[in-house]
Amino acid sequence: MAARIEGNLKKILLQNKFQIYIFPFVLIALYLGYYSAQRQVDFAVFWTAGQNWNEKRNPYELLNQSNPGHPYVNAPSALFLFSVLARLDLEVAALVFRAISAALGILLCFVIQKRMHIPVLFTVPVLVFSVPFRVTIGSGQVGLVVCLSFFLLFLLETRGTKIELLQKIFLGLVVLSLKPYMFLGFMVFLFLKRSFSLLLLTPFVFLLINSLMSPNFFYIREWISNLRSLGSVTLSEANNSSIIAITNRFTGSVVFALVCYIAINSFLIFKLWMNIHQTKIAIFYTTILAIELSPYVHHQDYLLPLFGFFIISSEFGSKVSKTLSIWLGVGLQFNSLQIQALIEAYRTVFFWREKMFGYSMFFLALGGLIAHQWSLGNLETAFALYDATYQFWVLSLIAIQIIISRRARDKDLTRQ
Repeated sequence: MAARIEGNLKKILLQNKFQIYIFPFVLIALYLGYYSAQRQVDFAVFWTAGQNWNEKRNPYELLNQSNPGHPYVNAPSALFLFSVLARLDLEVAALVFRAISAALGILLCFVIQKRMHIPVLFTVPVLVFSVPFRVTIGSGQVGLVVCLSFFLLFLLETRGTKIELLQKIFLGLVVLSLKPYMFLGFMVFLFLKRSFSLLLLTPFVFLLINSLMSPNFFYIREWISNLRSLGSVTLSEANNSSIIAITNRFTGSVVFALVCYIAINSFLIFKLWMNIHQTKIAIFYTTILAIELSPYVHHQDYLLPLFGFFIISSEFGSKVSKTLSIWLGVGLQFNSLQIQALIEAYRTVFFWREKMFGYSMFFLALGGLIAHQWSLGNLETAFALYDATYQFWVLSLIAIQIIISRRARDKDLTRQ
């Protein structure tokens, strides 16, 4: 299946190199230029925390930054990265970091091609067209650094060589420092695989480093304090698309939301346990768990299950993969629906060169509904629909993977 998809994509590439291969990189350049000229949102938080640390001030008290109201909630160990970036002017640092992030995303696509034989002619365009990628680049978030570290960590772990333990601990520290909740799914994987050395050593080294950086645990106390302030609005906050927050916002029942959270994650853990030795499927369910186990998930965090989707995309088939990729990218940035409509039109009419227009218009209509609610001032409804779309996409991935796996098993039984 993967060979057939790659062959078809190479054939299309020869027909029109610009539309298939060059345009995504042109689009990345446009993203970098456009967003770097805009207000520095999340990156300003990281940059100011790093600047405060360089100047011996408390990094958890952000002064004169352009995103007031959003506390710095990363671990003290993340300051090693942010303090380096803070040595540059904010605008220059933002551009540099965004360029590095985009490059790491492309690099990960090539890693997936080399290790999993999923062609970059599929993964790079889908990545670039997706809303999580644009949100990550636009806000100056750290998701692409986390995704690359996560997948390298997983690939090293599946090789099972003990000599790479230090490398795996380092990559685990990167994930824990930048997005600690993303590490939860990987910890479940390690537990089920019985890799107890890495499971215990990585959090231990993480806590040790942060303790050494924090005289009298001052930074750690400040970090926990900021996390608490953020957690107080987690289950009702707009832009939180976790399963427990979405269910709570639609039903108004925390108890029901908790039951859904436990049920879905128990099912995912069971599926991971059943496929623990099948690398591709194990990666897929681990990336899903990294999202579903967290009570606080932003839109850019769906980069991780997007890469998980890439890993098993060859099993889905060309048509299904492209439909699911449209679902992730369509009309979700309701404050720039016109731009999104142009991107969708380009992707479905020219890029894929297949009959995908109907799918795109359906998904774009959904985005239009969200944008309409936003324009009417129904912000709570707009955000709830916006956030729920991501969960629906993830649940669709799980459902299709299960259906295809069962069909494959049935075919094998028939042949026997």
